Amino acid sequence: MTSKLFMLSYTVSRKEKDSSYENDRSKNWADHVRDKILNIQNGWKKHADVETTFTGTIDLDGFYDKAGAAKANISKEISLLLKDVPSQYVPVVSVVLLVSGLNEVVEFKI
Repeated sequence: MTSKLFMLSYTVSRKEKDSSYENDRSKNWADHVRDKILNIQNGWKKHADVETTFTGTIDLDGFYDKAGAAKANISKEISLLLKDVPSQYVPVVSVVLLVSGLNEVVEFKI
């Protein structure tokens, strides 16, 4: 099994709502997700001076579509953090991912 180094950067965007009350709730849930991502305990290393950047390793052996496999792996990790958010307030997590040896930037939304 060969692990590849990765670096990801992300942003969490709240859903816009019609009322100020609903916008506040949406913002609170987005903040909740930001806090959960910042405190993720899966071996990713958060960089202290860059708030929304992590590095780590990812196993892509045996996958023909390595970019797709990397996207699926990261999406799975972050999606687990969204499970407790009510569906009407689930924020959008935008990700930019670099993986050593891929020769492409992988951008996606969760």
